[in-house]
Amino acid sequence: MITLVYLSEVATLCLVVFYLIVFLCHRKRIAGTSLPDDLPSVSIIIPAYNEAATIVQCLESVLALDYPEHKLRVIVVNDGSRDDTLRKAREYA
Repeated sequence: MITLVYLSEVATLCLVVFYLIVFLCHRKRIAGTSLPDDLPSVSIIIPAYNEAATIVQCLESVLALDYPEHKLRVIVVNDGSRDDTLRKAREYA
């Protein structure tokens, strides 16, 4: 009985390693697939309060998404910041 348990564990481990190797070998091909044409439009709302130090980096991260630009809308909500958040967000736009 114990031998069957060990054999099933070894078989499971072999399958996991096999699938991991297959995934790693084909990940470039998988990542290179194109997105479907029927993706929905998406709005990303970024709340910002005194975020002058990070707002540009945040906007660059959002725009670096692998999503069609014509279907992506980015909205920055400046909540009364007392620093240069609004100016930097407008400059980036």
